[in-house]
Amino acid sequence: MNEQTKITIITACYNSELTIENTIKSVLAQEYKALEYIIVDGDSKDNTVAIVNKYAVDNLYIKVISEPDEGISDAFNKGIRLASGTLIGLINSDDELAAGALESVNNCYINTNADVIYGDTIVMDKENGLKILKKAGEIEKIKYEMPFIHQSCFVKRTAYEEVGVYNKEYKLCMDYDMMARLYHSKYYFAKAEGVISIFHYGGTFCEHPIRTINEDMKIAEKYGLGKSEVIKYKLKLFSKNICKRIFVRLGIWRIVYKLLKGGALNNEEGICFDDHI
Repeated sequence: MNEQTKITIITACYNSELTIENTIKSVLAQEYKALEYIIVDGDSKDNTVAIVNKYAVDNLYIKVISEPDEGISDAFNKGIRLASGTLIGLINSDDELAAGALESVNNCYINTNADVIYGDTIVMDKENGLKILKKAGEIEKIKYEMPFIHQSCFVKRTAYEEVGVYNKEYKLCMDYDMMARLYHSKYYFAKAEGVISIFHYGGTFCEHPIRTINEDMKIAEKYGLGKSEVIKYKLKLFSKNICKRIFVRLGIWRIVYKLLKGGALNNEEGICFDDHI
């Protein structure tokens, strides 16, 4: 068994009483000893802090901050500045770590000494009755977009110290900006085995597709992609999103998705699992 690298998990939350408990349980269920868990609450007005404190009492793994912040990036940055782990992962308050995720990340780090470790994700789309395996794409795709979901990504603390923390200018795509910054600064990325996180579709970026695309375009151009290439790619993405929203409104997205992807075991978008989620 490999020696355990100290890992810090950061969860940013605000009024998350309906989901935060599952997130915390997924972290503690890892049974990973070299763990630090920092929960950064934005001064919630519901029962979020009470739920968090229930787990934080007498738990040496968990540290809690609850105070107003300037958004998700600011909350992430507060956690990063407090972190003492060699690796840092960000798990949102409505998502979870997959079973065995930290062991997989640790094994990858021990074997590669990578600056950024990423893996596959299960996407839970309850609205449309879908459970999807989202395979991490080739890292070179970062010229256009995030090739993996950020909940399945861990970054060396020293890399954050060297390139800086999350840009508060971005309200939705701060993760893409960070990964592009690390990639273009020649940091080493490595893929861990298996599923790292469970992402529940329907969060902030899902609710603001146009703003998400605009931020993506701005970031892609910022890191050297030509404007015409950015526009061409994002128009394609925008068209796909519009079609999906139409199918969702009609209540047939699950059927369409299964027809398009269900039989492809290794396609880019992932594969459809059990409908009963």
